[in-house]
Amino acid sequence: MAASRAEPAGDALRAEARAGEAPFTYTPFAALLFAGGSGASFATWQVGLAVLTIGLLPVVTYLSLGLAGRPAGLARAAAAFAIAAVGLWLEPVAMTLFFGQINLVLLALVVGDLALPDRIKGKGIGIGLAAGIKLTPLIFIPYLLFTRRVKAAGGQRADLRGHGRTRVRAAAARLRGLLGRAVRPAGQQALPPGQPVP
Repeated sequence: MAASRAEPAGDALRAEARAGEAPFTYTPFAALLFAGGSGASFATWQVGLAVLTIGLLPVVTYLSLGLAGRPAGLARAAAAFAIAAVGLWLEPVAMTLFFGQINLVLLALVVGDLALPDRIKGKGIGIGLAAGIKLTPLIFIPYLLFTRRVKAAGGQRADLRGHGRTRVRAAAARLRGLLGRAVRPAGQQALPPGQPVP
């Protein structure tokens, strides 16, 4: 059902790519997530994503400073806000805001996951979710394996399998719809699922 609602969004994405617009470079799972928020207006998305991006920048910086060995406290928080303020003027953050991308959301998932203690059972799921949305975070699977964090890499793999099932179900629904149109004569109604073709 969700896949059939996402089909028009997918068709629109492909049409934009053919028309010379910026192509949709995210996974089908991301398209399903974005289609879920398609009821909001464009202005709402612009403001919401800008506020979320600017709000996540000091959080990601604070967590990164912690990964670099800085002790938690007021000095680390002040440094995080200062670095985030400078970061707003740098090209990667400015272009993320300009194009309305979700790069800092994905970065927050990855850094937040890496900042979790290794004893946490769900470690790796944030990276897996980020990789399910955009493939770039997959680089952390070899990193986690190389640093002997096999459980975290396994959590990431399990999360990706879930995204894979979602993609397969969406593709199967799309294929059933396409094949149903291809084999029935014009004007004939589609057969209910599971009924053999006469």
